[in-house]
Amino acid sequence: MKLRAIIMMAAFLCGTQAAAASELRIIDSSGLNRAIRMGVIEAKVTLELAGPAEALSQTKLVNIDGLLPDRTGRVLDSKKVVFEQIAAGTWQVHSSAKVISVVISENR
Repeated sequence: MKLRAIIMMAAFLCGTQAAAASELRIIDSSGLNRAIRMGVIEAKVTLELAGPAEALSQTKLVNIDGLLPDRTGRVLDSKKVVFEQIAAGTWQVHSSAKVISVVISENR
């Protein structure tokens, strides 16, 4: 019976780690959570920002674990920057523009 309990606990812990590894979290420059999506390997991140065009074009997502390179997005219009294929993990928005909203969606 003890062996079964040990195996079940190990299976639970492995499942918990896998779920945590597939979380995509976007934080702002203050470290506040702006968006979280569970169960993704990679996704598209759309930022709505308030600031000059130059600030939008220089906006980056930085992986806070330092495991992945910084990502520069594509400016859609005067307010939005899109980042394609952002891997699971915690990413911080680096921009002189103010973050208004963050949307995490499926890559298409």
